[in-house]
Amino acid sequence: MIDWRNYKETPTTELIELIKSKDGLGNLDIAKAAFRAFYFRFWPVIAKTAERISLNNNFDKEFAVEILERTFKRFWKYPNFRLEKMKASTPDKGVELYLLRIAQNSFYDLLNERKGINVSPYDGSEEIVYDVEIPDELLNVRSEKLIILKKVLETFSWKHKVIYLTYLKYEMQGHKLPRKLLTELREKLDISQDTIRYYRYEVIRKINEYTELWQQRDEV
Repeated sequence: MIDWRNYKETPTTELIELIKSKDGLGNLDIAKAAFRAFYFRFWPVIAKTAERISLNNNFDKEFAVEILERTFKRFWKYPNFRLEKMKASTPDKGVELYLLRIAQNSFYDLLNERKGINVSPYDGSEEIVYDVEIPDELLNVRSEKLIILKKVLETFSWKHKVIYLTYLKYEMQGHKLPRKLLTELREKLDISQDTIRYYRYEVIRKINEYTELWQQRDEV
């Protein structure tokens, strides 16, 4: 276990990069320590806001604690913060604004859950994916799925690639991609939603074909 205090003075932008590396080979402990440092740096502001939101809407402090927990769990799962998209004077201020937005969304999610309303797993930070996201430490690691994915995408157009990778990153069972993200895809690629669905189907079909051939090769 790595002591989070090792990262107590680490700049916020570096902490976020370490958190993003959590899926990399051997990086989980480092990412967890960086996240704890990140949490202790920002929880006072978010806790205060969560409590204010709760009290203003006639909820107790336990409700505020749940907002706080969901906010940071969400960031751990999807550390999508990008400084250039935030209008803030400093990186830390930008992160505060980003977390406050997640906290606000978490409040509405909790409110909807109490009312029995279906809650979206998306928080509005989703963006079009233009390339395969691979941690540096995995660039030289041979992975069957990664090799197949790269080979397949090489056979298709740029639009096919962008569509497939965006769905791959954000699609969740039982939920369509956010309307805002789908609109951005259509506008950026200048194609219809039907074409998006067909392009995605073409890539999936080709991946299945390559996977079957790979498995047959291993059986020989």
